Amino acid sequence: MTKQRILVVSDSHGNTTYLQQAIKKVQPDMMIHCGDVEGQESYISGLFSGPTHFVRGNCDHYSEKDEKLCLTVGNHKVMITHGHHYGVGFGLERLEYAAEEMGADVVLYGHTHVPVLIKESDGMVVMNPGSISLPRGEKPRPSYGVIMVDEEDELSYSICYL
Repeated sequence: MTKQRILVVSDSHGNTTYLQQAIKKVQPDMMIHCGDVEGQESYISGLFSGPTHFVRGNCDHYSEKDEKLCLTVGNHKVMITHGHHYGVGFGLERLEYAAEEMGADVVLYGHTHVPVLIKESDGMVVMNPGSISLPRGEKPRPSYGVIMVDEEDELSYSICYL
């Protein structure tokens, strides 16, 4: 049984059309935005009643949000960042190292506009929800992530497309 649903999005770049569709579909208890909001934090926070967490992306020039957050979700410590300071377009090693340094076993990031979901051999989970409004990749479609927290506070992960 699901105790909590978390919507994970990134790279909306000021466009909330698909984000609103994802919120309606998922009906989240919490939302995490991995950056490149471009000034829409207040508007996005008002789209539903649950808590919303944002980090600053490389296009969030005037944002006062942090570039990195750490949250406890269920039994897991989650590092949230946009990813551009970790060279995520060239590999995930620096990002995973930063997460290990924080004691995180889940990493959420954006920047590349391409969805990624990896469970490493050491148990670390790395998720990029892709872009909710400007997708890239082989078959670009708006995408988002969902984290489900069960009754035992364990997490399950999925990438979804609109």
